Amino acid sequence: MNADFQSIIKELWSQLKLPAPVFREAGSIALQIDAHELTLGETPDGLNVQISGLAGRLQQDAGTRQRQVRLLLEDNLAQLPLDACCVTLRTLPEAVHEIRVMTLHPCVSGQTAALMRRTEQVLARIEVLAARLDVRAETMRRALPAGPLAGDEMILRP
Repeated sequence: MNADFQSIIKELWSQLKLPAPVFREAGSIALQIDAHELTLGETPDGLNVQISGLAGRLQQDAGTRQRQVRLLLEDNLAQLPLDACCVTLRTLPEAVHEIRVMTLHPCVSGQTAALMRRTEQVLARIEVLAARLDVRAETMRRALPAGPLAGDEMILRP
């Protein structure tokens, strides 16, 4: 495990007034914030801290899952200019699909405030997406257009 990674995590824990960090064997650490567990880990090249967390799971029903994916793609696109987070899909056994939010932060000591902002961005995105993924299928159907025009696009020009 990179000394810079350990240093920036220790600085963050100190800033958050948490007891000394306990690193996992894989060189990562868990940060519990309310009901969400974030994982902070060193990237394989040792240059960045990867901050990630679980936002939810896609539904098993194909129609509902399709609407959820569309919402996730729209949200991810809308957030591109606002933060450095991205939404990822992780497929587990038995066709379970986890939605995770992640971002990177340079593994440089002395940038605790910036690391905290990135961590807050991940947490904020997780909370928004968790709420959207938890919406019942009927509500989602009303939120998205249905029928043959659902995939059509229109360009308006002056």
